[in-house]
Amino acid sequence: YLRAFLPREKPVSPELFDWTFDGFRPTENAVKERLYHECSRYHPEILERDRHLRLAAPRQGGYPGNPYAPSFLSAAVPQVAPQQLLPQPLYHGHCQMPVRSAVSKGSVLTPRRMMAPHMAAYSLPVR
Repeated sequence: YLRAFLPREKPVSPELFDWTFDGFRPTENAVKERLYHECSRYHPEILERDRHLRLAAPRQGGYPGNPYAPSFLSAAVPQVAPQQLLPQPLYHGHCQMPVRSAVSKGSVLTPRRMMAPHMAAYSLPVR
């Protein structure tokens, strides 16, 4: 009585699983590199988004301050300091005061200042 539920054709077995990742040494930078490659397979637009970072990477590969050299980032372009990427200081709103100065002068609402008065009793003391 179950013959009607059996498949008419012989089932195709799935392809063998690739176990080459089994010998992978999970260092911090190797995991980051693999995750980046995996994400770029499904979202190729991140390669275009990060193109300027890859071109600005040091000759050995990697980002400034990174002692390891991921192979996908190697480029023959000299290192660009982060200060060179931002030609002007960041400004808060429409005022002409840099963000760091605005925070130190008290004109920016920090999370502690946005806190409701009744919650201030539960917060950590200000140093």
